Amino acid sequence: MSDPIKVITRFIRQRCGGLADLSVERGDSDRWQSLLFDGGRHHIALRLDGDRVEEAIGLLRDEAAAPDLIIPGHLLVDISITGVDRSLGGALVRLEALTIVH
Repeated sequence: MSDPIKVITRFIRQRCGGLADLSVERGDSDRWQSLLFDGGRHHIALRLDGDRVEEAIGLLRDEAAAPDLIIPGHLLVDISITGVDRSLGGALVRLEALTIVH
């Protein structure tokens, strides 16, 4: 079984790496359960720097809307951008994802 945060950040790096320098500021997971499923809620903060940060953020928004991401041992149920804090030459992008174990 793979670590969802590592797989998600690798996916984002592959998609946005040509547009901005990307570093992971935070990545942690909380166990999540419903009546029928076990899984995790994942919190990720990414630092984007460079001249094309806005393009990278736009691409992230598009990718989050229609992810084609496969996480071995998990099913990605939801992923979304929960916040963007812009600063000079960059941005801190916060994402949340929900996965269930299968």
